[in-house]
This record gives sequence, C-alpha cells and structure tokens, in this order.
Amino acid sequence: MSTLCLADAQVEAFHECGYLSGLPVLSAAEVVHYRTQLTETEKRLTAMGAPRLVQPHLFFPWAYELVTHPLLLNTIEALLGPDLLVHTTSVFRKEPDAGRFVSWHQDSYYYGFAEPKMVTVWLAFTPSTHEMGCLQVLPGSHAGELPHGEYTSENNLLNTGLTVKLPVDESAVQSLELEAGQASVHHLNMVHGSGPNRSNRVRTGFVVRYVPTSLRQKKPHQPVVLARGHDRFGHYDHLTEKPIDMESGLAEALAFSLKMFRTRFGKS
Repeated sequence: MSTLCLADAQVEAFHECGYLSGLPVLSAAEVVHYRTQLTETEKRLTAMGAPRLVQPHLFFPWAYELVTHPLLLNTIEALLGPDLLVHTTSVFRKEPDAGRFVSWHQDSYYYGFAEPKMVTVWLAFTPSTHEMGCLQVLPGSHAGELPHGEYTSENNLLNTGLTVKLPVDESAVQSLELEAGQASVHHLNMVHGSGPNRSNRVRTGFVVRYVPTSLRQKKPHQPVVLARGHDRFGHYDHLTEKPIDMESGLAEALAFSLKMFRTRFGKS
C-alpha cells in the first residue's frame, strides 16, 4: 500500500473547515484483522469483569500497531508537524435501533490544553453511514470555544451531557460517511455529534487523538505514546515499553479500566 500524504489543498481545507473525510487508511485485510482483534479483546475483558475497554493502545499490540500506522502518522504530520504523541484512544460502537446519540459538543472542554492543537482520527471498522449514525460536523465551527450546557438523557452517549448552548444550523451540517477502512479527521474545537443508528447493523469506529509534543495540558494524564519524531518538551510521561501480547495486556487493561471507572463514576 502506498503511503498517504495530504496535498496542500487538503491541509488548507482542514484549517479552513476543521475536518477532512474519506481518507483511505486500512486495506480490507487490515480491517478484518483489527476488527477481529478488537472483538476478541472486548470479549475477554468482559468475561474478566471490565466495565469497558479503555485506552487499548497502552495494553494491546494490535492497538499500538494501529495508532502508529504510517498512513495515519503521515496524515497527522501534515497537520501538526513531525513530533507526534498518541494522546488517547477510544472505541465508539453504536448498536442498531437503540436510539443512542451524541449531542453537539466540542472536545476542547475535556482536556484543558494550552492551545487547541489536538487532531482526532475517526477510523471506520465497519461502514459508517448517515442511517447508521455516522459522525456529523459543523464546518467552520472550530474557530473558538463555544458556551456549553448539560443535556442529560439516558440515550446521550456523552456521559457528561455537554452540549453547545447555541443553536446548530442543521442545513450546514455535514455527515462524514465512511467505508470500512476509511478515516475522517477533525480539529479539537470542531462542533460535532451523531444521530441514532437506524440500520440493522452495528457501527464501530476506532478513535485516535494526536497532539504535538509541544502542547501543554493542565489536567493530569495517563502515559502517552511517542508515535513519531522527538519529544524535547517533556510535558507528559511516556509509555516505557510497547505492549507485548494479549495475555499480559488483559490484566493491566482490567486494572486500568476499573480505576478509571471508579475515578469518573465513583463505583466499580
């Protein structure tokens, strides 16, 4: 597979609109491989009593390999520069006909960065269409932070319920439909959300968030992965050793998941 490099026009479009979509990353064989690894990982962690899979790149070789995929890093380097950290990862799964949605919000409220220099990659492990509740964005909304309130609903997948207070012009919203193996990228301040999955298929995405090594964060954070280049700033602790195998990763991932769940929700 050839390496993906963004054209100047794509970089300009990202800075102007706040997102890019339909970027080819994984081959069909790679999609099957990573989806199979994810399924097996979640199955085994659930059997062990883990509330959820948290930061899989810190514990499992397949996820570490994915976040350091050359095509992803080439894309992010064009947007953030050559010195890159993997900040966080998440798995976003939306079951069919469950009514679950994500309210309109900006991610900048979560992290406490000194500057809005995070780029988020949404990588499709399955097709992600409008009917399936794909990621939606409001182009140009990344210019600055907007006021937020809380919109609590049992169907809102955002645990915090954070929602922009200003009305969203639905006519301007873009649905970032993806085929399995394709990715979208969006700016930290991009207003985004998603609707319910009204299809009969599960929609699964793997999300990676990258930051430049120069970016300071006010809040404490778990170790990061130096994905490319050099870290001359030392704002974060680094993952000291790559994940070795599934077996050793399971116990560590379970302990981390339970700790995070207690910290965030006050329960095990």
